[in-house]
Amino acid sequence: MVEEVVERKAVDSGERVYVASQWQLMWWRFRKHRLAIVSGFVIIGFYLAVLQEGEVGTGDPIEVLGRDENQVTVTEIARLYASGSHSSDDLADLRRAVQLPALPENWRARFRERISRTESGSPRPE
Repeated sequence: MVEEVVERKAVDSGERVYVASQWQLMWWRFRKHRLAIVSGFVIIGFYLAVLQEGEVGTGDPIEVLGRDENQVTVTEIARLYASGSHSSDDLADLRRAVQLPALPENWRARFRERISRTESGSPRPE
């Protein structure tokens, strides 16, 4: 049975002992890793983006419906989102990512902000 609330127990020595379920412990560790969180959302997005249910078998043809002219991969987007660096090497990738119409506006705004901070040489906000 998964406990929803962390229990707090007093021990005779005056110390506090916290008891948490295995799921809570895993979540606390998982949420510290930004790339893992982003990857989880990407996987959920792929799952929810299925347009038509069906089966894919060996030898079935795969048809490319379209390509983005900027050719930014999901891996690059995840790296740029989770990366805390402001290197000039990332500028070209950030500029390409900002041009993606499929990217949410708040992500594009975040990337535009990083571009301007990198170009101006200002430090990263904490």
